[in-house]
Amino acid sequence: MKIAIDISSAAKPYPTGIGRYSVELVRTIVQLFRPNDGMRLLIRPSRWKHRGWISPLAKLDGIESPRLHTGALPALFVRRDEVFHCTGTSLPAALAALKLVTVHDMLVLEGPGLAAAPWIKKRGEKTQKVIARADMILAVSGFTRERILCHFPELSPERVRVTHNGFDHGQFSPERKPGDQDTLSRYAIMDRPYILFVGRIGRRKNPDGLIRAFARTKAARDHLLVFAGPHFDSDTDSIARDAQTHARVRFLDWVPDNDLPALYRGAAAFALPSHYEGFGIPLVEAMACGTPSLASNVTALPEVAGDAALLANPEDVDDIAAKLDRLLTDQTLRRDLRVRGPLQAKKFTWRACAETTLAAYRDLLVMGRR
Repeated sequence: MKIAIDISSAAKPYPTGIGRYSVELVRTIVQLFRPNDGMRLLIRPSRWKHRGWISPLAKLDGIESPRLHTGALPALFVRRDEVFHCTGTSLPAALAALKLVTVHDMLVLEGPGLAAAPWIKKRGEKTQKVIARADMILAVSGFTRERILCHFPELSPERVRVTHNGFDHGQFSPERKPGDQDTLSRYAIMDRPYILFVGRIGRRKNPDGLIRAFARTKAARDHLLVFAGPHFDSDTDSIARDAQTHARVRFLDWVPDNDLPALYRGAAAFALPSHYEGFGIPLVEAMACGTPSLASNVTALPEVAGDAALLANPEDVDDIAAKLDRLLTDQTLRRDLRVRGPLQAKKFTWRACAETTLAAYRDLLVMGRR
């Protein structure tokens, strides 16, 4: 089985959801697929500025030392008994190989006000081209699959499959570790209880709404609101000043994966009131750590949360504030969510994701022989 998995979408200075998916998928497929005959990991170094966090892939048994290709991809995959898997939005047009694409969300077609207009336009055009060229599509949630089929009714439903994201079950767990307190001390968030947000701080994640809701949450008057993630396209500093919560809002910037479990376990609550999510890995990580969590009642988050998180309307600041109040004060609810969270999170594994992906490869190869 000759397969290429192009993870050039993982080339970021910090691991986005797409980058995390790309790296963990390859890591797990290599563990499942032995002998790994003919698999190639394609990296386009000319587009990469930061590669350190994915370098461990080069050391995995069963995968060739990452072969660097700056071009000539069509020359490598010219037969219909070969599979080229794009985990992002860059799918070469001239490839004759069977093409599989992972689609992480339909934001560019459904949320024009949730990101910068030039980015939406450019990414939307790329997404439409990639979907049009694909022989099969993997969607990271049932919600994303439904939206793909809505926007592209010409697609056969059998060509669009759900493969949920996973998380590191060994790393994200409720059991406190000896180094947790040291981590919290290093980030200077031990002085008060805190509500935690994890992810890129951009409009789609609704940080503005969360800050305003935090200002109205009576039970949070002695709490901090901690943002763990880089700024993207939201002016949260001015929002915090306007809401008169600037002294109680902390911005940690990007936090390494090894530090995140301690932040989740130390939090009084986790909040992800996004306007739009194709999946929502931080919500799963928070639930896995037993952190009482709040999420939006829209897009993919109810699917991911199940009955293990409190849901709020992201368009309604008062609703978010009321749900945060309940999340912080209702001790019965908090105990219930600490139990339900890890159970719900167990449903999402990189192994299941990789197994679904390998099945898609095999089915594509059968298609190619017809």
